[in-house]
Parts: sequence; C-alpha cells; structure tokens
Amino acid sequence: MIIKVITKIIVIITICFASNLSLAAQDFEYIAGNKIKAYISSSKLNRIEFGKAGTGQIIGDDSKYKIITDNRAQNIFLLPKVPANQTLELALVSFSGNVADLVLETRDVEGQVIRISDSVAGNRNNQHWQLAVTAQEQAQNQEIIQMIRSMIADREDKYYLIQVKRKIDHLKAMGLSIEQDRIYRFGKLIGARLKVSNRKSKEAVYLKESDFSNIFDSPLATCIEKRLLPPKTRGFVWIVTKEVGK
Repeated sequence: MIIKVITKIIVIITICFASNLSLAAQDFEYIAGNKIKAYISSSKLNRIEFGKAGTGQIIGDDSKYKIITDNRAQNIFLLPKVPANQTLELALVSFSGNVADLVLETRDVEGQVIRISDSVAGNRNNQHWQLAVTAQEQAQNQEIIQMIRSMIADREDKYYLIQVKRKIDHLKAMGLSIEQDRIYRFGKLIGARLKVSNRKSKEAVYLKESDFSNIFDSPLATCIEKRLLPPKTRGFVWIVTKEVGK
C-alpha cells in the first residue's frame, strides 16, 4: 500500500471528457466506518469528489491506476490500469480528518463521477459548484486531459512534438536527476515529459506534485508515474503549463 499525498497544483479540471460526452454521477453520503461501493470506467477517466474540505491523502495500490489531482484538492481524476470486472480498493483521507474506504468495480462504461458528501447540507450546497465554469475553461480543461493522455502514451497526435535533452538540477538535493526529453505544444498549452532518476543506492524517494511546481511557470497539471521511486530506478513525470504574456 502506498500513501499518496495530494498537494495543491495549479489546475482546473472539472469537465466532461469530450464535448458530446457527459459523465454519469453516483452520489454517496460519508458515514464513518462504512465502505462505499461504486463502479467506474475501466478505460475512461473518472472523477472523485470527497466533501468540501478536499482530499489530503490517497492510500492504495498505484500499480492499478493513475491519478491526476487539481489545485482545490477536491477532485481526484482516476484512470484504471486494470481491465473491466476488476476491483480497486482505495482509502481517501480528507483535510477535515475523515477517512472514506472505497471499493470500486471497473466496468466497460463511460467515465463516472463519484461524489461523497461530508453531510447532507454540504452536499446540497456544494455538489454543483465545480461545474460552474465557462465554455472557455471547459475547452482548456479538455485540452489538458487530452495532452496528458498523449504524453503518457508517447504519441504525437495533433501536437507539435520536440525531442530535447535538457538537464534540470531542481531536485539534486533529494538525490534525484531530472532530464526533460519531450516538449508538446498546442495553442498556448505546453507539455513536458521528465525522466526522473533516483541516484541513491539504498533509499527510495517519495515524489509529490509540489516537488515539481517551481520547474516551469504557470503549471496547470502534473501526473507522476511512480510516487515511490526505488533506488537506482527511473520514472516519468508529465507536466502541462500555459504560455503567458502572449
């Protein structure tokens, strides 16, 4: 089991994943000690909301899924790595101290939204605010998700792809070496793929979004392949930023 600490990153990803696709929502009320059983898409991105305070930690087996987080810490975007008819078990720890245990069944369906309210009042007052974004924001959020997907798959798709070799000493004190080897561009969005290597011979290094927040200006989203990087191993980190001043 690996503890995932969600830190604030600058991203607003409260969207449907295509302009003609709306996510199906499943609503639950948090009750301490009760497991929440729900289903998610095995091949599409799913969104989980946990109360007004937001989620501070995710505990689970990250070999079975990828996580993208937002700056409000209220949205967890989950993409399974396992096929349909499998089960994922997660524990979400909110900033208010509540712990929600989730049992998620993967199905061959469209992306799902799972909303977990801390209270009935909180659910009534808060359940729709994330969707109150402009058409321009929705379009940008869709592009962010598409760019991350293409970078993870190492596909050029519609993006202007540049292969580079740039060393970054930002995390040298942590025993890490970083090399940027890909730049993706589309409009004002810029994507970067980073190869992160743990140079330590005996100690694993835990990676979090905040470790990479100062490498680029105006970061919008960060996706980390391996949160816990064993000694003498390498993993990828994908970052989407926005061009400013033009």
